[in-house]
Amino acid sequence: AYSPKEAIVVFWVMRDHKLLPASKHHVGERITLRTIPLNEARKAIRSMQRSDDTQDFELNPLFVVGESP
Repeated sequence: AYSPKEAIVVFWVMRDHKLLPASKHHVGERITLRTIPLNEARKAIRSMQRSDDTQDFELNPLFVVGESP
């Protein structure tokens, strides 16, 4: 369970120059996510390009490790 009303989540949207299903999500879509703190995921990820225009410095980003509709 996640108590704040909002979250910043990080998805893989492209791998090996191919779009992944997460690239098709849209605003307002409801999905169930399994997440871990982004800092934990960085230990297993060698490199990542990140785009963040939220200007939010309060919430700690979460990394999506699984999802379902």
